[in-house]
Amino acid sequence: MNVSAFTTSRPVFTIMVTLIIILIGVVSLTRLPIDLLPEITYPVISINTSYGNAAPEEVENLVTEVIEGSISVIQGIEEVTSESTEGNSRVRVAFTWGTNLDAASNDVRDRLDRVINNLPEEADRPQIRKFDPNSAPILIYGAASDLDPIELRRLLDDQVSYRIEQVSGVASLDVWGGQEREIQILIDPDRLRALQLSLDAVRAAIRDANISLPAGTLEAGNTKMRLRTPGELTSIEQLQDLVVDRRSGVPIYLKQVASINDTHSEITRIVRINGKPGVRLAVRKQSGTNTVEVARKAKEVIAQINSDFPQIQLVPIIDTSEYIERSLANVGRTMMFGGLLATSVLLAFLLNLRATLVVITAIPVAVISTFAMMYFGNLTLNLMTLGGLALGLGMMIDNSIVVLENILRRYQSYNESPRDAAVNGSREVTGAIVASTCTTLVIFVPMLFAQEISGLLFRQLVYVVAFSLMCSLFVALTLVPMLTRLFLAIRKERMVGGLMKHVTASFTGAHEKLYEGYAKILHAGLQNPYTSVIIVLAMLGLTLAAIPKIGTEFMPASDEGEVRVGLVMAGGTRLELLDETVMQVERIVKESVPEMQASVVDMGTSGGRGNSASGRIRISLPPVLEREGLFLLSRLLGGGEDNLEIEIHGYDLEILDMLAKSVEEQIKDVSGVTDTRRGRREGVPQKLLEIDRDRAADLGLSVAQIARTLETALSGTNAGQFRDGSGEEIDIIVKLKDAELLSVEELLANT
Repeated sequence: MNVSAFTTSRPVFTIMVTLIIILIGVVSLTRLPIDLLPEITYPVISINTSYGNAAPEEVENLVTEVIEGSISVIQGIEEVTSESTEGNSRVRVAFTWGTNLDAASNDVRDRLDRVINNLPEEADRPQIRKFDPNSAPILIYGAASDLDPIELRRLLDDQVSYRIEQVSGVASLDVWGGQEREIQILIDPDRLRALQLSLDAVRAAIRDANISLPAGTLEAGNTKMRLRTPGELTSIEQLQDLVVDRRSGVPIYLKQVASINDTHSEITRIVRINGKPGVRLAVRKQSGTNTVEVARKAKEVIAQINSDFPQIQLVPIIDTSEYIERSLANVGRTMMFGGLLATSVLLAFLLNLRATLVVITAIPVAVISTFAMMYFGNLTLNLMTLGGLALGLGMMIDNSIVVLENILRRYQSYNESPRDAAVNGSREVTGAIVASTCTTLVIFVPMLFAQEISGLLFRQLVYVVAFSLMCSLFVALTLVPMLTRLFLAIRKERMVGGLMKHVTASFTGAHEKLYEGYAKILHAGLQNPYTSVIIVLAMLGLTLAAIPKIGTEFMPASDEGEVRVGLVMAGGTRLELLDETVMQVERIVKESVPEMQASVVDMGTSGGRGNSASGRIRISLPPVLEREGLFLLSRLLGGGEDNLEIEIHGYDLEILDMLAKSVEEQIKDVSGVTDTRRGRREGVPQKLLEIDRDRAADLGLSVAQIARTLETALSGTNAGQFRDGSGEEIDIIVKLKDAELLSVEELLANT
């Protein structure tokens, strides 16, 4: 007894098994992780090292080259690229595809441990990070409030951030904007010079006086007591009365040489939410978690925060989960529409409502069974897997139609009983549909061995196609024969009314005309074989000629309902000028995009590529059908992401710059190019101070001491932390008053 005979003879058992499969499939569907694309692990590791305010050349010579030399011997490395900017070194290590990144990270860490002592003392310990494309924020919110910027940032840091970070699946929460409280000690250069004090001595006095250290233990009988020397400063008055030095026994207080201000840190970054100053919060999810589910839970917590803290309002700016849900829903609707069309065509040709109902029942069972296999196969619900399901949907119907049509043929032509027709009809085509399914599966096997990102992306699609075909084969050989037997056993008059008879009669005439037309074309082709071959070859030639004219791209362009605008200004640009420029761009964007729902602006003058002053504008848009005038936006904003990169290698930076500029000018003339950028940009203007080492040695000074003193004067140096009555820890920054307004000569004279 074959499978079809078994299921046809036991309809109750078959129905129960089908219901169990449906139940498992529905539960699996609710538990499938949802994301836009399959999770991709790039074999890339980045090594980031901070080095104070060092110039790019110093960062390259003292940090980047040391790191590159240490990791160059690691096996499996395909490419090493580096970027040295002011105060920061970034080394990107690309391994061959298939490399175990955990083992590679351990190798990199071991090599760095061997050269850590060769790095400058002022450099931070290198941070090793795996490249994760899924680490981009899934939610961006803006915090708007009438609170003072310092109070707003404190409230977000102390009362809000941890609640969002505790959400299951949230990896981190980035907070940008606002102002952080800071105790600034501004040294008066005239008083400092009059009292013959050094800036470094004042800073050291503050640091040494603001510290708590253990002093050992004492034994009193059978008891041991620990001694501590609490010396932490807890009030501004204590700072003002701090003795920084003595002259002939007379103390010199800090308030005599400096002004002490309870203020905010230097503003190096500006954030605006919908045109108003605010704070940006970016939620990042853990790798492998359900984006939609994590976003939903985070939004629930944020809604509760808005309720608990009426003085602030967290407003959504970017929500990637909505785009994912829209995209998946669109694919789902397309699949349902395709299934309905296939059913309509089937009904039009079979002219049998009972037979059509068999296929209508079989398709959902096969689809739901596929969801169960996806869940147990550790796949996610994404565009690629849904695309594979849509691709497999047509093949699913094929198997059921072949079995159904053969059963109907035996039932109508041989006058067999419904049971015999179901058993014999399915047995006749079992070998054919099994072979057909296996042939289709074999076609996709090479894609399983595809390398690099294409293999990672399309592997899940291949799995889903295979799962759907196996499920359709199972349904075609088990459920379809059983359902066909049951439906054929029902009297035709109970299934077909007068309207259906009228429709059937209409289609019967159309079928006859279609068959007659096809017969004429077939007869003409057989009578004129050479002409037929020429026509086919001509069509093939036209098709091949059209292939080069079809555009090619790795992934199709998509509309995420978001626009990003970026601008970069020359290194050394003041924040005020950058802000004015960004506001001009904001005005242009608002005029061009009246449908803009929300916007977040983030700009700063520290860090970044080449330490350039940069600004970013992110705009959320309504659904496509609700927009107008987007052609203006497209012209305004130019192209999207980089499509082509040209690398020029060499050892002389001046020659490389000259060649890069020449290539850039030539590329601008190419049709279709909207924008060009060079990877190496001019940094912040520099002035070199040559230190007389002999004179410095006579004064008991080293080059490092002089450099640190100048850094303290200009940028400020952390001299510890201040704890107020609330327990909040506030940085104490020591710097020279109005140092940025002094000339180089005045700066040297006052330090």
